[in-house]
Amino acid sequence: EGPVRALLRPRGERRHAARARIDAALAAAGLDLATLPKGPRTSVRDLERLEALRLSVAIALLGAPRLLALDDLDLKLSDAERAEAWSLLRSIAAAGTTVLAVCSEAPDDVTVLRTGGEGAEPDPAGESTESADTEKTEEAGQAGQAEQAEKTQKTEDTTKGADDALAEAGRA
Repeated sequence: EGPVRALLRPRGERRHAARARIDAALAAAGLDLATLPKGPRTSVRDLERLEALRLSVAIALLGAPRLLALDDLDLKLSDAERAEAWSLLRSIAAAGTTVLAVCSEAPDDVTVLRTGGEGAEPDPAGESTESADTEKTEEAGQAGQAEQAEKTQKTEDTTKGADDALAEAGRA
């Protein structure tokens, strides 16, 4: 049903459909408004970290996404809360939404992608690429420093030229 046709439906029917979508998203995220400190009037800043995560997920689910991405998933979560959060994400994934989560401690049963740095998987061939990477980084750093020095010189020349022009015009 298109957006124009949806607007032609009676207001009460639209309100009921919107309420049903909101309730479904809250249920999928495991957030019960009645259990919040001030009920549905609770401010976001008054929510605990796990409740705020659940609210964020519920809001995202309102748009029926195919991909749900979360950053710093386990930030400020206890072990029990972390387990609850992963349980929530598993249920969302089981319902057909792809879940991508950035975290410091992933459970054993999830697919982990590492991009390097501490804790990264070693090179499968067993060869060290560190020296080649270091050489490339040093060359790029030297080239970047030369470019920056050239830009700084141009900026100083332009500024001096502008100062001279203003002084000549008597506006300084």
